[in-house]
Amino acid sequence: MVVSVIGTIISLLVFEYQRERQTIDRNAEQARQASEKKRDQQQKHFEYRESLLISALSRTANAYSRAKKARRVTRAHMTLTGTTRQLSLAQYDSFFDLINEAQLDLENLKRDIRTIAKTLSAPENLIEKLNTMDSYLGELITEYEDSRQKFIGTLPTLPLSDFPLLDNYVRPANSSFMSAMVTPYSEIQATIRSDLLHPNLP
Repeated sequence: MVVSVIGTIISLLVFEYQRERQTIDRNAEQARQASEKKRDQQQKHFEYRESLLISALSRTANAYSRAKKARRVTRAHMTLTGTTRQLSLAQYDSFFDLINEAQLDLENLKRDIRTIAKTLSAPENLIEKLNTMDSYLGELITEYEDSRQKFIGTLPTLPLSDFPLLDNYVRPANSSFMSAMVTPYSEIQATIRSDLLHPNLP
């Protein structure tokens, strides 16, 4: 009788131990899975954030490159009549196409920066720099829209001085291009690259 009772008690103790052990193991497995899931989510977040930042960097570079190309091509294709630089309508239209594409890119990028603001350390600063570039190109576009009708004839050309903003834009040095495009672009690059090196930002 005593042996039977002892055996029953031992069986109950063994059962209780096994149940507790299973509970501990199950909780440990759930914790491990939760930890892995969190780690995977963080990795995906970092990868997604990195792709957004690289995209923003690339798109800004593309817009800047178009604006710079417009400047170089227009400067290279102008003609000289005596000492007066002349611009043809075809050249002006080509310039506008590049500037318009660059300005649209910057406009869209500003909107997207606001959307991904949480992935950036200084989104408002980036938007401010993009605004500087966007507004500058916008002024050139306005001048184009107001001045294009000045061209008359089958092969029209006009002095570059008739387009003061464009005239300043294509100057090789000390032009508004430096302060309105080169400087903000460099600062945008530096900010985004810094964010890419700090993946623990929100």
